Amino acid sequence: MLVSSFHKLREEERERRKQIIVDAVERVANEKSLNEITVKDISSEAGIKPSTIYRFFDSKDDLLCNMIINEIEKVGELIDEFSNGKNPSMDQIVDMMVDYLIENNFISQVLWYFFIGLGSNKSVAVYFEVIEDKVILLFEKLMFTAGIKGNNTFKAQAVLYSLMGLVMFFKKSDILSKQEIKNYITTIIETIGSTV
Repeated sequence: MLVSSFHKLREEERERRKQIIVDAVERVANEKSLNEITVKDISSEAGIKPSTIYRFFDSKDDLLCNMIINEIEKVGELIDEFSNGKNPSMDQIVDMMVDYLIENNFISQVLWYFFIGLGSNKSVAVYFEVIEDKVILLFEKLMFTAGIKGNNTFKAQAVLYSLMGLVMFFKKSDILSKQEIKNYITTIIETIGSTV
């Protein structure tokens, strides 16, 4: 009994330390893009040695996957709150997702990084496929509540990946306002949606 309690405490401490590192990534992400962030940046922000990160994560990709898992839980809550007792239209879904992706720039970069296969670690790539499935399921749920029928997995993939790509493209614009970006993206997504 005492041994299992001690083991449980060690495991809880390990999870707390992992979370400190994941939180440090999120703070560093406010100042740098995904390509610019190094393990040294993360360790400096967390107040630990770079080698300590590798005690908890096999690679930077593994660390990013853990960060995304935390974020998916938040997105799930956001979707539940958004669709609670309502039947949102596709325009409302697009507005909500565009807002989320623009406001969470680093998360969109990380999702895009893995979605297009830039993550180099094979075990992390397999792990990310599970994460990708969860994201698609969340988006399918939204589409279902919007009354969209048919092959929602295919439609969810088409709309979600298009949305992410469009947000990545348009958010670099210094000329367009957030509302103009949303209007462009909504028009494009409606066009895509009418063909799938």
